[in-house]
Amino acid sequence: ELTGAIDFGVDVVDLDQDPRAATLQYVSQIADALERGLYTADVEPLAALAEAFRTDGGRRRKPGDPASDAVSESIESWVSSSATELSDLANDYLAKMLPDAPEVLLAVNPPAIRFARPGVEWAFGPARLSLEDLSRAEQQWATRAINHALYWHRRELTQSTTALRPIITMIDEPEAALHRAAESQMAGSLVSLAEDPRQIIITATHSPELLDTPAAHVIEVQRGGGMLPGRSLVQTLDLADRDSLNRLGLAPSDLLRWPRVILLVEGAHDAAVLDAFVGTRLRAARVMVLAMAGGRKLASTLDSQVLFSHTRAHLVALLDNQRVEAVQSTWQQAQEAAAQGELQAAIDIVVDGIGKETPEADYVRSWLTRALERGLDGRIRPTGLERADIVEYLPVENFVAGAASWTELRDQHREARETPRSNTPKDFKHWLELRYRADFTPDNLRAAVAGADIPPDIARLMNELEALSAAPRPTE
Repeated sequence: ELTGAIDFGVDVVDLDQDPRAATLQYVSQIADALERGLYTADVEPLAALAEAFRTDGGRRRKPGDPASDAVSESIESWVSSSATELSDLANDYLAKMLPDAPEVLLAVNPPAIRFARPGVEWAFGPARLSLEDLSRAEQQWATRAINHALYWHRRELTQSTTALRPIITMIDEPEAALHRAAESQMAGSLVSLAEDPRQIIITATHSPELLDTPAAHVIEVQRGGGMLPGRSLVQTLDLADRDSLNRLGLAPSDLLRWPRVILLVEGAHDAAVLDAFVGTRLRAARVMVLAMAGGRKLASTLDSQVLFSHTRAHLVALLDNQRVEAVQSTWQQAQEAAAQGELQAAIDIVVDGIGKETPEADYVRSWLTRALERGLDGRIRPTGLERADIVEYLPVENFVAGAASWTELRDQHREARETPRSNTPKDFKHWLELRYRADFTPDNLRAAVAGADIPPDIARLMNELEALSAAPRPTE
């Protein structure tokens, strides 16, 4: 039943529209409004600007035409006010978005050359370059700056009726063609603009700077096909998801790496040693290594539903001091029981099959049991390294000069712990740091790896991860 234009109470602005066409549209609208008496006399010179644009393209007036001279006189009077205001608005926006941004000027060409060039055009920098002469990033943001200026200049003319009117601006890939420092500045400026309650900024982006800001409202969009046969996915990353990621030391942008495997390791030492030995292969297989700051936190990863709802990755837990074949055999039997609907039998298999002789075994048993209870067993996999700590795959002399073996140092640590009234630290590596000033910094770990052959345990782990990465993704 409705006809004509419908006002939904919000302005939607595409900042990527052609700036010259947008300027023509703007001044033409003002000219039309002037004819209907909708604007006051102080903006009447804008009508001349609109006329100058209308004469561009096959209908340009030639020099000496009295009508052209009249238009030129009206434009000159407009330049001192509205042209300067538009230029200032564009410059302010562009300077916020880009470091070393070129100056923007709405230039007016003299009548003598108007047969060859538009009456009014945007120019950039001291050399008065055209838009096409700028870099890709400068072109994109100059275009957005001009569209931003046009909108807010128009809005100022109708301030009495639109002071609180909300505006939605849409920007596609704002990080495109920007280096990291420029991306950071751009993201900070967009976040600052969005603090204005009138403004809603919608971007299609993969920028960590934007996705990880607390002010961002992140919506994940996956096109149907591949891992989502027959359907697409649109879901919001809410505050609970963010809290869950923060507890794991992750940010929303980490999910955009689209890991096929998330490898949970006990700490930073594990991550550093694995990266030094097989970092290139891990990245090629799209394996994201996540340090948990202690194996005791393993079970809590299953509380982070965001890892399961916002990725299709397998979660693999890597713990030291494990009988890998026995653990994986037990888990396979438990999964088979769960698949037959025998949940309690599956839990019993895990409880009976995973030993209790080490803290790491307790962590694995708790993790697998909780996964069964929550129906997440199809997405997780236990694995491990047989040595008590990953550093023990490295040459001992890189950490303790003159030491014969890690076994010898373990024996010394155990004896010191058994000494009456001993204050020897329980943690083996901490004791080595205090007793021998052992250096377990990432740089020294990498130095110890340099030139060393990949240990069979780590080679076996890498093969396992590559095979899992290549396997079909879960659909649920």
